[in-house]
Amino acid sequence: MEPVNVGAMLRRAREAAGLSQADVALKSGTTRNYISRIENEKSDIQLETLQKIVEPGIGEEIVVQIKPGKTAKRSRSIQKKAKRVGVDF
Repeated sequence: MEPVNVGAMLRRAREAAGLSQADVALKSGTTRNYISRIENEKSDIQLETLQKIVEPGIGEEIVVQIKPGKTAKRSRSIQKKAKRVGVDF
């Protein structure tokens, strides 16, 4: 599984909005240095903090989605097939 690169996502959103790191920092009440550290993966960030930067700073919304992986899908499929033949988990 690939790790999520939050810094790269933040940079793409900021650049797509035509904003500098300083613009985002000013709008979100943080520093340009902190925005730079996040974008360059030099600082960990909590989801709540990211939301406080992205929503007022860039004007975008954060959406988090958790999807079942391949193993979970196979497991449910096996359980359904087992129930059809009378085996219960």
